[in-house]
Amino acid sequence: MALFAPHRELGLVNATDGVPVVVRRRGTESYASVSARDGFYILDCKKLTLAMRSERLGGRPTAITALATRKDWTFCATGRVVRCVKRTRELCALVGTREFRALRTFGHHLIAIDVDGAVTAWDVDDDAMKLRVRGGDAGGEMGDGAGSASGSESERESALGARRMDAPRAFQANSVCHPDGYVDILLFGGEDGRLALVDVRAGTTVREFKGWGSRVTALENSPATDFVAVGLEDGRVLLVNLLEDSVLFTVTPDHGLKITALAFRTDDQDDVLCIGDESGRVTVWDLEKRSLRTVISQCHEGPVVALKFLDSQPVMLSSGVDNSIKEWIFDRDDGEARLLRFRAGHSKPPMCVSFYGAGKKLLSAGNDRTLRMFHMYRDQQSIELSQKNVGKRAKRIGVNEEELKLPPVTSIASNDLREKDWANVVTAHEGSTKAYTWRLAKGAIGEHVLQCPKEDGNYEIKTTAISACGNYAFVGAANGAVHRFNLQSGLHRGALQRVIDAEEAPRKKKKNGNEGYNFPGGKRSFWALANQVGGNSDGKLQIGAHDGEVTCIQPHCANRSIVTAGVDGFVRVWKFSELKLDMEIDVGCSVRCGYLHEDGLIAVGCGDKHVRVFDTMTGKRVRTYVPRGNLDDAGDVKSVQISAHGRWVLSLDTKGSVRVYDIPAARLLQHMELGAEKVVAMHLSPRMDFLATVHEGHVGVFLWVNQPMFAFKPPKVAYGRKVSIGLPKKHAQLDGDDLDVDGSNDDRAIVDEDEVYVHPLEDEEAAEEHTIEELENIFKEMSTAKKQIEPGMITLANIPETQIDLLLNLETVKERQKLKKEEKEPARAPFFLPTTAASDDVRRSIFDTSREAELNETSTTANGKGDDDAPKSRILRQGTDLAGAMATPLLALIRKGEEKGDYLEALEYLRNATPSTCDGEIRSLGPWDHKFMSEDDVKTLMSAIKFFTQTIKSGMYYELVNALLTVFLNAHTTAIMQSPELVEECHHLRSALHSTYSRIDDLFNEVQCALSFHTGQFGV
Repeated sequence: MALFAPHRELGLVNATDGVPVVVRRRGTESYASVSARDGFYILDCKKLTLAMRSERLGGRPTAITALATRKDWTFCATGRVVRCVKRTRELCALVGTREFRALRTFGHHLIAIDVDGAVTAWDVDDDAMKLRVRGGDAGGEMGDGAGSASGSESERESALGARRMDAPRAFQANSVCHPDGYVDILLFGGEDGRLALVDVRAGTTVREFKGWGSRVTALENSPATDFVAVGLEDGRVLLVNLLEDSVLFTVTPDHGLKITALAFRTDDQDDVLCIGDESGRVTVWDLEKRSLRTVISQCHEGPVVALKFLDSQPVMLSSGVDNSIKEWIFDRDDGEARLLRFRAGHSKPPMCVSFYGAGKKLLSAGNDRTLRMFHMYRDQQSIELSQKNVGKRAKRIGVNEEELKLPPVTSIASNDLREKDWANVVTAHEGSTKAYTWRLAKGAIGEHVLQCPKEDGNYEIKTTAISACGNYAFVGAANGAVHRFNLQSGLHRGALQRVIDAEEAPRKKKKNGNEGYNFPGGKRSFWALANQVGGNSDGKLQIGAHDGEVTCIQPHCANRSIVTAGVDGFVRVWKFSELKLDMEIDVGCSVRCGYLHEDGLIAVGCGDKHVRVFDTMTGKRVRTYVPRGNLDDAGDVKSVQISAHGRWVLSLDTKGSVRVYDIPAARLLQHMELGAEKVVAMHLSPRMDFLATVHEGHVGVFLWVNQPMFAFKPPKVAYGRKVSIGLPKKHAQLDGDDLDVDGSNDDRAIVDEDEVYVHPLEDEEAAEEHTIEELENIFKEMSTAKKQIEPGMITLANIPETQIDLLLNLETVKERQKLKKEEKEPARAPFFLPTTAASDDVRRSIFDTSREAELNETSTTANGKGDDDAPKSRILRQGTDLAGAMATPLLALIRKGEEKGDYLEALEYLRNATPSTCDGEIRSLGPWDHKFMSEDDVKTLMSAIKFFTQTIKSGMYYELVNALLTVFLNAHTTAIMQSPELVEECHHLRSALHSTYSRIDDLFNEVQCALSFHTGQFGV
């Protein structure tokens, strides 16, 4: 098992692959379905808050290429498969022949356009979807040339199969819309600029329109009947009259860029048309005056993917490829739009990540030149830290916002102790000689800019740090200087400087390649240096903290010391108050990164790809970790971190591999490949519950949960092994090889097809919002339902717990209920009755029925009578014909269920029976004496074992079936062990028990982890 398992991704608002947002109305509210790469989000348009998120489609990473919605169903195109998701759960799939690039729902039809321009339609009404879900239909996979279903000629298959739409010759569709007032007719746009009206019900072309010499890139229906807007690749937008096959007027923007999105205002207050292009700009045109009204410059960074006006509202929803969704409102008198609300993440992959405070927030920065804060639990609290009216300045001078933003961040330091008082975040930027402060409480850049004084101010800032008290910031420059600043005032408060002898200065500088340093009277002589860095009469020189770039600054948690490291191969410990050198540790090679733990241990990543741990109190080396295998195959160490409990060292190399080392055991715990893409940066939370990583090519921040912390029992970790971890399934799911829940693999499944329980939360006519009382009633109804909510779902019998206990302990209860009768002197029997004398006293003779039976048997033999003439006993003995001919009610129901493939009647009989009846029925399933077991007994036990196997798999009346199985095994284990056939069948029963319990155990562990996560109680 891996030490870390994927948890979730932060900061992904809208996938950057250009899938349009789909807006639908449910009741009085509007919801937007947004692609999230291998799943989708559903956002409430009222506040752009997350309503729900789907599971991973297909159980593996599959990129979504198109979205469509109908009622509670969301249809997602992934390759040539359209996955049908009800609310958030995938239930079935529709299969085509080519990859799909556009989807649209029209009435009860789902229209799909593939990459070849072919149009396919499916019936997705409620009845058809229920048939697909029950039957596991794949939607009728089409052949290469036919438009029929996959070969079946039945009525059901023809209703569920795909239908190919006839199109004009050489027509390749790429877009679609529905003109108002046209029944069962859709308008398709083609690659060659032509338009075609197609009757969806008949599958034939009604009318064809000539093209305009350019590819159609966008289609939008207008509020006016017979009119549609057509966007072309050459930048033109035409308002076309479909009835007369004419162009009312043409909008020709001056940019000539491809049109990517169109939207008409639908509130009947103003007739405007919004046009989005591939530059990210949105132009608003007045249809009455046929003139340009306003321009929303830089609506998105990159092409505008979708524009949608909310029904009867002056609010427009826009999405782009910059990982953002925005709402614009047209409420000004001049007709201009203003930004109402938005949700955004990094538009380009982040390069730095760091936990903030106690670990509920994260700071990340990347190539999009932004610094963002993400909340782990409340996405609506995630913000971008402002850089002082960059948008207004960019709009005023007519440049892109990104050009006025600060360079990309290379180092982040934070401290939440003084969050409300002054700036508490310091960042270093690529190629910048200044460090910038940020006030997280205000979500904006701070008042002060930190720059090293004198000549040190000409070198790039490489690393930053904030003291434990939150009052001071430390910055390290490329020339080896380390300076301290006061965060409240922004003033310089000293520098870390070494004192060396003047004779050592040339040697020190020569080590760094500064030739001619001691040339007499030269600019780089040590006499000139003495004037600059503070020489004294004792022949001592004060120089920077390191000879070369500073790679690590780590203040002590109690402000006792400051630890620095550089490419010169030294780790130096400085006194915090005096800023004087206290200790120097020679590492032996350049130091690339470092991390100081509160107990005084510092881990450094070295240039020789080793990770070394030193004790800053004694200056001794504690551990040295070398990557396994060929050292040339490993990457250079990029970052290191010591866990909060001080037992782990985490390292990240330039090839994206994460290694975890055990400090006490001095060994490699695990070598992990987190995801398919390379890890760029990582940070472990202060509580050690999550590991945050950012990956190459991804705009989100990934969270990985610490499995040993949340595990119910100590996990079995693959020590020292290389583990590749991919994204997991969202919930514990069934294994199709071990569990048959719908009866497709076995005829003995317990599924009642005539009665399917649908809880009110999934009813299409149910209200969208429920009160607490309504929800309690719904959950109560679900918990007391006699039918399974879903095949294979664990369902309890809802019988008193005392009945289960009585069934398991019936023998013990009977023994306790026996009355202890006082011993009485037995009555004397008459002389003519058989008696048996007591061993201690002949006069104490008792009546003995066994003697009578022996006498009768002897008398019968003496008279010459055979067994057939002997009197029959009323007690049935094993092996007689009468005993084999009798069948108990339970056995009869089991045999009936085995023939029908449905054991529901047998289960209902046991559920309604008393514990004594159940015990008697279970014990009667086998032989009365295992020494005289017959072939019929073996068949009876075989039927009983199959009964328990299938009922365990189905999950029906789970606690009752397990109790009955316990009684059955206690009563018949000896008989079962005598038959190899029964033993083999018991192996199947054991597999069913293991798979079912493992599934429940996984769900229980998931719930326990969630409760521990939200309550702050980790571990057991």
